[in-house]
Amino acid sequence: MCSKEELPKSLSDVSKIPKQEVQEQPGSYIISSSVQYEMKPQPLVHHLPADDEHLVEYQAAGKLKSKIALITGGDSGIGRSIATLFSLEGCAGIAIVYLPREEKDAQETKRRIEKQSSTQVELICKDVGCEENAIEIIDHVVKKWGRIDVLVNNASEQHVGGNVQDLSAEQLEKTFSLQLVCKGIRVNAVAPGPIWTPLVKASFPPEMLEDFGKETPFSRAGQPS
Repeated sequence: MCSKEELPKSLSDVSKIPKQEVQEQPGSYIISSSVQYEMKPQPLVHHLPADDEHLVEYQAAGKLKSKIALITGGDSGIGRSIATLFSLEGCAGIAIVYLPREEKDAQETKRRIEKQSSTQVELICKDVGCEENAIEIIDHVVKKWGRIDVLVNNASEQHVGGNVQDLSAEQLEKTFSLQLVCKGIRVNAVAPGPIWTPLVKASFPPEMLEDFGKETPFSRAGQPS
């Protein structure tokens, strides 16, 4: 999270946000190589553009007072912003699901939320991509708080590839299972544009990161908040 002193004073001055740093990633460019605490600059967590063209802190309205939320991938990026804003809106409890490599980010998210609000944060280190783990996660939250009012299925992976022939059979099956197998459940999904998160930093080679987001009207990547 950037401090107030580091924030640009207006949207027209947004170019003063530090340039995204291009770093070599070990091995291939996959999500396992990136975490938020290593990112430069740090993504904005809960600052939003206002009508007067100044970036201001989010103003809560108690929309989630006393609610219990489960957020997968809530340790960093868009997930961290969702968890932070949910706490500001009055959630009584937030369960954050994350992977072992994301432990440091998850602990930092918990620290920030509990410092700024009365929200209880429960950290659950499990891979939600495994059905058995998903069931255990639900049971864990219900056992602790008795219910789940809001589920944000934010966790994801991103693989940059070219020809479909280059995909492994396992990856292809996983993609079709996610996108084509019908469960009869309505989901309101959000499809953000180019956003500066660990998922992006881990997915693209340095030469692509340098121009990431430049095709947008503001000529920059968006922030998770």
